[in-house]
Amino acid sequence: MATDLNNLIDKILFQISQKRVSENVQKILDVFFEKTPEESIVEHGLQKFSETSDFWELNIISYLLAQCKSDVSKESIQKYLLESELNDYKRNRLVLVLQEHPNFEFNNFASIYPHKIKLVNYAVRSLVNNIDDHGENLEEVTCQLQPKLNDRVFCENLILNLCYIYKKKSIWLLGYLAESASEDIALLAINALKKQTSDYALKILNNLAIHREKHRSHLEEQKPDCSQAVSDCFISWLDSYGNQMIVCCSEENDKYCISTFMINQEKGLQSFLSLENLSRYKQEAMINDWKNSADIREIPLDKAKKILRGALWKNKGQHVTPAFLLRDIFPGEDLIPQEYIVDLETTEDHYRLIQNSSYLVKEFPFDQWWMNFQDCREYVTNNIAEQKNVDYAVLQNFISEFWEQRRNEIAQRLLLTADIMHTISSEKYQKQIQTCLALNSCLLSGKQMRDIPFIRQLALINIRQIQKQQ
Repeated sequence: MATDLNNLIDKILFQISQKRVSENVQKILDVFFEKTPEESIVEHGLQKFSETSDFWELNIISYLLAQCKSDVSKESIQKYLLESELNDYKRNRLVLVLQEHPNFEFNNFASIYPHKIKLVNYAVRSLVNNIDDHGENLEEVTCQLQPKLNDRVFCENLILNLCYIYKKKSIWLLGYLAESASEDIALLAINALKKQTSDYALKILNNLAIHREKHRSHLEEQKPDCSQAVSDCFISWLDSYGNQMIVCCSEENDKYCISTFMINQEKGLQSFLSLENLSRYKQEAMINDWKNSADIREIPLDKAKKILRGALWKNKGQHVTPAFLLRDIFPGEDLIPQEYIVDLETTEDHYRLIQNSSYLVKEFPFDQWWMNFQDCREYVTNNIAEQKNVDYAVLQNFISEFWEQRRNEIAQRLLLTADIMHTISSEKYQKQIQTCLALNSCLLSGKQMRDIPFIRQLALINIRQIQKQQ
């Protein structure tokens, strides 16, 4: 095998010298991988890696090792990395090889570099490059950092390396550390942000939501707010899982942007998506489409901020990065987490509203509130699938089995829907608002759900929809 590996390297080096790289080298590699077991590639590749100092040979071996994706291969490479005396260049190469493995975690750097003199700049740069342009996977990256946020030496070296990477992505990570790490680490990150020259770093400093008061004395003189100018806000109706979107249209330095925030009624802010550098015509066209849509409705800016503050309050420290990216749109002062309380009361007779409540299931969005969970589908398949007319006792049992456990969730959804309707048009939706509030009060009082006409009708629709799918 060692001879085969040496021959392979010689062939590739010859092709490189002849400037015939792409097709010829790929053919040579395909033949080699086809006939050579992965464990042999790792074993003899690491041996050759120790023996050579040639730049091209090290790059070829690194490429071969990066193609070995099994957990056994990863453990062998990591064991070799921990136990071998390697110079910085070789160590860097193997760290990058490990980063190609799907199960590699960033906090493994702490064990790979036991002396923690510094994190390798090249490796940190590679980590930054793996962040999506709009930060959609920033949550995943920061989750890998969380176990090390109490390790001061680790964080110091991470911040030191990030300071030399002049990208918006590295500033995201510095901003994350400024808000999520311990107070002393946060101060280091804040000072690092102060040394950055970009407007985005200034925006993060001016809009800190955590450590703001304690570190205000360490910040430079406050500059004008850098948040975007939000012009239009829209909100979707709550779906059957308690999810809804808030869409914000904004402008910054003649650049138009549309930002979408996914919110769950129980868990708060879940994800963030941004469309940047749109033309004014494109943004206006999308706004006009939404204004004519029944699925999403326009709401005032202050209302959107209030709902987003409530979503951040429900997060309770989870999903930090969507909350962090949110302040690219709004100032931090506008987004201090605060419980969202709906202040609406019914003015009509509860009993009459509840007895006539079944009409709601014929209207949007209530007709979309049926559940499609696995346990519901199995119950319908095993007990109701062949019945054209659903037996009353079976319906009652279905409600007790699946809807009762979601009593508080449904009550809250009714209240939030009433609140959205009141925001859009209290006159147009007056009847629906009053019915939702009465149902909310009824559910919270403990009344049997099977005795509520709205719930019975919704459960029946639930069964019919599952039957259609079978």
